[in-house]
Formats: sequence, structure tokens, C-alpha cells
Amino acid sequence: MRAIRPRELTRQGIDVQDTDPAEDPPSTTLDPAAPTVTVRITWTETSDHEVVVSVPKDVADNPDNYEFADSLAQLDTDGFQGLTRDDIDVQRADPDRFSPQETFEPELSGLSIYIPAESDH
Repeated sequence: MRAIRPRELTRQGIDVQDTDPAEDPPSTTLDPAAPTVTVRITWTETSDHEVVVSVPKDVADNPDNYEFADSLAQLDTDGFQGLTRDDIDVQRADPDRFSPQETFEPELSGLSIYIPAESDH
């Protein structure tokens, strides 16, 4: 089978390429002539960290008696394991109040249509 992106996307200013689903996902690029609008995007990032360190026995026995949040910044390594982005909100923004800092093109999600190739019939 062959993956086909809907032609309507091209009419909306998105250039898509036909690909075989076994290959890399299709790349998308904005048509430079397509109109753009100013939006304001907000989100929450949650990062995960882990370190293994030596501490005084009392810290291990009574961790609730100690302030860790700011003290963790003193570590030589941040123990970064990864992050997640949640609560993503996209709202149109008043272009007179907000000046776009860059052009942004997020990836399309879940828009592939599979049409059997003639050899599959």
C-alpha cells in the first residue's frame, strides 16, 4: 500500500509529499505564499531528573526536615532524564499587540490516508 496525503492540504498552503509508510514520515513545509496569522502558544514543561549522591545520615533518615528544591541547583550535574510538554494552548493573538518572534511550523499528526496500490488489488 502507498500513503497519500489529502490534496486539500496543498490547497490550504501545506506542501506534502507522497511516501511509502515503510519509509520515513513525510516532510511538510509551509508554502511561502500561504498567509500566516499571529498566535500565542503557552504550555507547561515538566522535566525529570535523577541523581545518586552521598548525604549525611540525618538527611536520609529525615528528608522532610530539609529543603531540597533550591539546594538541588548546587549539584555539579542536573541529572536531566527528559521532559514532557503538556497543557498546550494555541490562541490567535492581536498582531498589533504581539510581534511574532519567528515562523513556526508544527508537524502534522495523523493525517495519512492509505490507498491500495493497483498491484495490491
